[in-house]
Amino acid sequence: MHKRKISLDDEMADAEGVGKICGLAKSTIFDWVKAGRFLPPLRNGSRYTRWRVDEVRAFRDAGFPLPVAKWQATWKAGKK
Repeated sequence: MHKRKISLDDEMADAEGVGKICGLAKSTIFDWVKAGRFLPPLRNGSRYTRWRVDEVRAFRDAGFPLPVAKWQATWKAGKK
């Protein structure tokens, strides 16, 4: 998994929160991350795993597109 920096300005959600946003089980989220089908989480140490809520909602609204990295790059470029 790729490590990304955590911005304290962003609204963050843990796996349970992401599951509620997307209508997925926590185990499905982690399975999809491992398979490259879901956004990689932000990590700070071994116990802190979070996702940016705005990014998760946009990813969900786009229909969970593949490849994730290409969608993520396009989404981030559009935010600038």
